[in-house]
Amino acid sequence: MAESSDRSNLHGSILGTRVVRSEDPKLLTAGGHYTADLPQHIVKKALHAIFVPSPVAHGTLLEVHTEDASDVDGVVTIITGTSLRDELGVGAHHGFVPIGPRFARHPIAVDAVRYVGEPIALVIAENRAAAVDARRPEPEQLPDALHRPGLQPDAVHRRDRL
Repeated sequence: MAESSDRSNLHGSILGTRVVRSEDPKLLTAGGHYTADLPQHIVKKALHAIFVPSPVAHGTLLEVHTEDASDVDGVVTIITGTSLRDELGVGAHHGFVPIGPRFARHPIAVDAVRYVGEPIALVIAENRAAAVDARRPEPEQLPDALHRPGLQPDAVHRRDRL
């Protein structure tokens, strides 16, 4: 099958568009700089951020429990999707390419999770170990479209959760 070189019908689309990554050669040949390479006198003053990923593909966030995680020695704060929205005014966004109003998503999940790994909280801690220890996701699991129960006609998949 021949590939069409005319992509004029994809105006504004990122589909089929080659992305030139100018940073790759430097990073792949040990010429890049990473945060792990920072000098110790800087790292000692830095805070560490770890996202808490959803362990389920489809679920409801009844409440993100932060009390136990806040008690972990070294944890500075925990940011949830609700606190990000209500206290800091960061709402849903479209990312790089707006598709439609239904596709706007919060940077950290609010009310529901839509895929495994979707961030449900952000832990800020004095060291990486404390941030990792504080990660305890607890969404209520719902049937997902990856397994037989989620494929049944009566499975609940609200349109905004796809």
